[in-house]
Amino acid sequence: MPYHLVKEYSGWHSRKVVDFFVGFSKVVMRRYQHKMKYWMTFNEINNQHNWQHPLFGYFCPGVIFTEHEKPEETMYQVMHHQFVTSAKLVRLGHARHQSQFSDWLYDRHATDLSLFLPPGRRDAGAEGDASALCLQRRADARRLLSLHAERVGYQIQMEADDAETLRNGCADYVGFSYYTV
Repeated sequence: MPYHLVKEYSGWHSRKVVDFFVGFSKVVMRRYQHKMKYWMTFNEINNQHNWQHPLFGYFCPGVIFTEHEKPEETMYQVMHHQFVTSAKLVRLGHARHQSQFSDWLYDRHATDLSLFLPPGRRDAGAEGDASALCLQRRADARRLLSLHAERVGYQIQMEADDAETLRNGCADYVGFSYYTV
């Protein structure tokens, strides 16, 4: 995240960063379209779910969540903006470059997406990780994040066409890293 975008726009908390990143990505995609078949829009995006630790907020979204009045709500807003950005880039990439896109590189040691499922639908251990990856691939993770945010009373700002953008910009594959201790 460029420091100017952090200071001027509060990183991914600002909707304007969506357009900045799409513009930047268009240049990169045009430049490397003949060299790249697989693209990842974000690296380890799920790390920011750990909003209590400033490193994880600053690392990907350029936001120190604990500096906001409602840090967890801010995290959900940031993730929404990143999901919308990724969906826009998936659609753009498919239309222009016929490439394969991933929403993010999934970090196994970060919070499991299955935590957003209602308690009765959570799986344990590796099955939970597999469920989370499956959810992410089918774009259900976006819906689950929104449902979780609603369940806890957060107000996520969305534009009129966001739901359609998210629905039509589903990733082609899921990448993940698995760090051993």
